[in-house]
This record gives sequence, C-alpha cells and structure tokens, in this order.
Amino acid sequence: MKTLIFSLVLTTFLLGCAANKSKKNERESTTPLSEISLAPGYISTKLEILKIEDSNKVTAKVIEVLSYGSATDPLPTGTELVFMMTEKYSKEVSNKIKVGNLIQTILSSGSSGMMMDESNKQKTWKLISIK
Repeated sequence: MKTLIFSLVLTTFLLGCAANKSKKNERESTTPLSEISLAPGYISTKLEILKIEDSNKVTAKVIEVLSYGSATDPLPTGTELVFMMTEKYSKEVSNKIKVGNLIQTILSSGSSGMMMDESNKQKTWKLISIK
C-alpha cells in the first residue's frame, strides 16, 4: 500500500514538473526581442560610398534610414552626407569603405564651422560602426 501511494505521488510530481517546463519554453519562445535604441543624435543608415578624401573623410548617399536616435534631425533618402573616421578605424574597415560599395552604418551627428548662423553650417557625421 505504501509503495502504491509513493508511486502515485512520484508520478504526479514528475508529470507536474514536465508540464511546467513546457509552459516555460512556450513563454520564452513568444517573448519578442526588443530593438536596440540609438542614443540621441545617432542614426542607423544604409549608404552608398561616393567619394573618399584623405582616407578618413567620406562622402556618401543615403539609400535608407533604418532608425533614428532621439533629437536627430530627419535625413531624406538620396541626401549626400559627409562622415569622418578616425585613422585607426579607417584602417580596420578599409576593405568595406570603397567607392560604389553599399554599407550599413551607425553615425553620430555633429556640426562643422565656427559661424553662429545655423544656415552656414554643414552637418558632419562621425562613423561609429559598420555592420
């Protein structure tokens, strides 16, 4: 009699554990992955390389804007922009940065020029990463 009761309790316990495990796997599979948000002033884009100057100044055309960080001004498709790379980084990615190549980047905004008048400033970008 004790053996029968022990067997029933053990079986119930094992089946209960198996049911909890399958529910846990269901919850994990339905949890959506969150998208990494960009910092203020950052932008994720697909670009076409148009011109390279001094191995660290690059002119590119915006093919697609993938996402914006907060407080980042809109950037229309087809816009030409200039971004800068550090010398060290330009050596690391020299095989990807070639005229005509399409690249996916994260850029940080900045402004060049010493004038106080916003209309005279040209927007420059700093290369953060290439995917």
